[in-house]
Amino acid sequence: MRRRLGIARGLIHKPKVIFLDEPTLGLDPSSREIMWKYMQRIVREEKITIIFTTHYMEEADMLCDRIGIMKGKIIAPNTPLKLKESVGGDTIKIKVSPDSSLSFAALRQFNFIRKIRFLNGGFIILTVDSATHNISALLKYASNVESVEYSTPTLHDAFLQSTGRHITKEDPSEGGFMERYVQYGK
Repeated sequence: MRRRLGIARGLIHKPKVIFLDEPTLGLDPSSREIMWKYMQRIVREEKITIIFTTHYMEEADMLCDRIGIMKGKIIAPNTPLKLKESVGGDTIKIKVSPDSSLSFAALRQFNFIRKIRFLNGGFIILTVDSATHNISALLKYASNVESVEYSTPTLHDAFLQSTGRHITKEDPSEGGFMERYVQYGK
């Protein structure tokens, strides 16, 4: 309620742009949903641009027309859809028994498969165009498939691809004075 009141106070002057820093941080799921609907309503009805920061990728995906992924500076400005497309396709994870017909050569015949990785334990990870459309063709061909999972790229995937999977201490854009002081004694 306090967050909504804070936003309402900012709207009294009828601004064209409002800046919000993590507006749903610490809210329970029900309150987050109310806040999301409130933000969507003021954009639609009041014609206000909202610029906000968030660590919640699903929130950014649902609410934003444009996203700027940050790593010290904006490194990947784009629409949510374009950012997800930049990941490179849907993923199909197949677990096969040792006597399966799925080999590298057999999989290369499918023109919708972009990338093939074989993992220990009989897992095959495929990066494909339109998993929902093409998975049936793949399964018709395969024998001895134990399980299949598929997923489409998310903003989380796009974030990790854009920023790397780990924060490194060598990155000068990470951390502040106190972190450097404690770490290096300077």
